Amino acid sequence: MDDVGQSLSYAVVREQAPATKPRPSFLGVQALRAIAAMLVVAMHADETWHLRIDPRHSLDFWRTGAAGVDIFFVISGFVMVVSTQQLVRTRDWRAFVWRRFSRIVPLYWVATTLKVVSVLVFPALALRTVLTPGYVAASYFFLPWRDAAGDVSTVLPVGWTLNLEMAFYVLFAVALAAGVGLLRVILPFLVVAAALAPFVTPGWPAIAMYCDPIVLEFAAGLCLGLLTLRGRVLPAAPAAIALVGGFALLLFVPPVLPRLLSWGVPAILIMAGTVGLEAPLRRRLPRWLLTLGAASYSIYLFHAFILAALGVALQRIPMPLSVSFVLAIAIGCVLSAVVGEFCRRALERPLLVACQRLNRTDRTAAA
Repeated sequence: MDDVGQSLSYAVVREQAPATKPRPSFLGVQALRAIAAMLVVAMHADETWHLRIDPRHSLDFWRTGAAGVDIFFVISGFVMVVSTQQLVRTRDWRAFVWRRFSRIVPLYWVATTLKVVSVLVFPALALRTVLTPGYVAASYFFLPWRDAAGDVSTVLPVGWTLNLEMAFYVLFAVALAAGVGLLRVILPFLVVAAALAPFVTPGWPAIAMYCDPIVLEFAAGLCLGLLTLRGRVLPAAPAAIALVGGFALLLFVPPVLPRLLSWGVPAILIMAGTVGLEAPLRRRLPRWLLTLGAASYSIYLFHAFILAALGVALQRIPMPLSVSFVLAIAIGCVLSAVVGEFCRRALERPLLVACQRLNRTDRTAAA
């Protein structure tokens, strides 16, 4: 995630730079955000088509797109390090918390509210959501909760990932306040949480969702960020191998191993390769890909609404299954990208500006 003051770019340094120098945007990571978001969109477009058009094979959708989440988690750990150097030096955990709140929470609340309203007003668009007061409240406050089916989930389907993000941010804030080093605070918690995963059973409380090896992807990103700050990035040739090899493993090797190995390790390779190739990549990345990267959070939050409406529309138009499938994927991805960029301009950016103004007002009043 990016800083409030630089909401559409990532900060990165190949070696420790003086605090007075402006930090260049890390365009390779921004492009990677776009790819991760569109992987998730493509998977959900495929899933929606199976559920609405070909329900007899509803479980046969392309699940590998979920690996976009793993890429996001590695990115999150990385960016938290390289974009908060000044906060780490000053131990300003309050500024960190406000930045994370401003960046994540308001837009998520808008999307969650839209989901609640859509379920109440247009129930045909919701295939599996059953609203209860506790479930809705927990979703707004990033708390684990079991839905009507007994699964730990959130009203907005992608919200479970933000529950994990928020837990990581809490650890990061604690590390900042303690001032004893990020790894010394964050790493033990994540390792213990991952180590408990084999013992978790369906009878455990919903909070057990944090005991998942996937949390180690935050730690991997954090370590990559610390190495990058010390100038230790992969040279061009190994970086290219890591990037291409990571995507090859992700897209062409069946995910028969645990998620951390099938998707987490490739995500780490992809991230390491992207960091190492920043110099050549930034000269070749197309503007549209960087625009999608800037809009990736909005795309991630709002694409399900587009896909649900598209699925209902395709249900009502007689056509061969193959044609409807192509339309579901192609139109779903394009519309999700376009609407995501619109939401970034119309909602995400104004909300960030409003939070900045509120923060300045509070500081002025306190002074």
